[in-house]
Amino acid sequence: MRWRPAEWCSRAIHVDYTLALDEGIDEAQVRRAHTAHTRYCPVARSIGGCIEITTDLTIRSAT
Repeated sequence: MRWRPAEWCSRAIHVDYTLALDEGIDEAQVRRAHTAHTRYCPVARSIGGCIEITTDLTIRSAT
């Protein structure tokens, strides 16, 4: 018997990240990490082939 997802199973996951950066943190590095993180996240790697994963990043000042 082959596994099939239930009707209510998600086919897509969207994550909204909101980060408050302290002074001196390089915003470009944070954006670069966000762009690459799904390639290295074990959960994203295991489900990424069958579930679409999208993200948004909002950066604000910590102060």
